[in-house]
Amino acid sequence: MRSKNFKIIHLFNIVSIFSLVYITPMIVNFFQVGPLLVGNKYQSEIAYINNINDLIFHLYNNFSYYLNFFINPIFWFFISAFITQKAIKWVNS
Repeated sequence: MRSKNFKIIHLFNIVSIFSLVYITPMIVNFFQVGPLLVGNKYQSEIAYINNINDLIFHLYNNFSYYLNFFINPIFWFFISAFITQKAIKWVNS
């Protein structure tokens, strides 16, 4: 019986840490900024690409932005996922 309670506590810890790191910031951002639709960003930032010259212009202007790891949100997601995974292992040990 103790192992079942132990697993429930571990599951609660994992869900709590995941919620704190990933879900809470999304909820706070929603209340501060409001809904942000992907179509709005597409319409304002990418929809001007109509031919190869516009594509080259877009890539030329954004090349350094795309390769800069420190402002790339996917890079920060993987860093935070790694830290969260280590925190979950630390809490459960």
